[in-house]
Amino acid sequence: MKVRRTSSGNVSATITPLQVAEIPNPGNDLTFIAQMAPGTVMNTERGDGNISFYGLPATSNLFTVNGMNDMDPLLSVNNSGATNLMLGLNDIEEVTVVTNGYSGDYGGLAGANINYVTKAGANAFHGNAKYYWNGRALDANSFFNNATGTPLPFVNANQWSASLGGPIIKDKAFFFIDQEGLRVLIPTSVEAQAPTQAFDQATLANLSNLGLSASVPFYQKMFNLYNHAPGASRAQDVLPNRGCSNVTALPGGISCALAYRSTVGQLTDQWVLASRLDFNLTSADQVFVHGEVDRGHQATYTDPISPVFNIVSNQPEEQGQVGWTHVLGNNKVNSLRATLQYDSAIFGPPNRRAARGAF
Repeated sequence: MKVRRTSSGNVSATITPLQVAEIPNPGNDLTFIAQMAPGTVMNTERGDGNISFYGLPATSNLFTVNGMNDMDPLLSVNNSGATNLMLGLNDIEEVTVVTNGYSGDYGGLAGANINYVTKAGANAFHGNAKYYWNGRALDANSFFNNATGTPLPFVNANQWSASLGGPIIKDKAFFFIDQEGLRVLIPTSVEAQAPTQAFDQATLANLSNLGLSASVPFYQKMFNLYNHAPGASRAQDVLPNRGCSNVTALPGGISCALAYRSTVGQLTDQWVLASRLDFNLTSADQVFVHGEVDRGHQATYTDPISPVFNIVSNQPEEQGQVGWTHVLGNNKVNSLRATLQYDSAIFGPPNRRAARGAF
């Protein structure tokens, strides 16, 4: 797999179509494939980026698709979608990982160049279909959930892909189309706290005694949110000092707050639709057009008290590449690439008006 070019000093590894299709890949993430190259280490430290080559930072790598930079310009990592996975594995024919790119066609960053080439149609029709599922029926409860009496939470993960390619005009024009996606609901596992009924009553009484009755509805709304949060019925008196501070301590050793483990989750979804057209214009001229549409909603933050306070992100992305290859004689080739990419990620509550109305 490892190749050293004696004329340029480049060191590269090519992952074949069979390896791309058959090697187990968690999440079908395109960046995972690059870990098969020599000198690769999975990034398990703090910071951005999935993989590190020869000790360089994980933000030093350059990812390209059909010659187009497929990068997140903010974090200097691969351009991933709502799931933070680089979907599109079923659309990829071959991967080349250049770990020492000294020639002029590589540049920009000091790390590895991970180059993806998409699939194309042929004179024979070909395609595939895959579906993966994982859910609560296949999972065991976690140690911390069992230790706190928290039941097994709901888990559901669905991932699929399907493709079809073939001829439009035999030997002249071909098509390939791929659709894949992911819908996943993964629970959280965090400690949440809720005020006791005694604390609620004491607070409301103090407000009235201080002449602040106008604030009572506000606090009632807040206490109602805490007391009706998912899992609040499992709350136990396990906090230090019974959940009270020196200021909020209640007479008679009454508890101020209870604690429980919250396992609520929210949906993250992402799907990709990619297509490619190839044309043999002449024996010396080949042209291709490749486009991809990516849509998804990311569950960025899951609030344990109420879903109206969740944070989500709508993350649309679109890209396209046009390539023209012209053969000049027996030893020269000219290749032209024109590319375009758009992506957006805006974070906020699902419904701002509902969030303001709830609190």
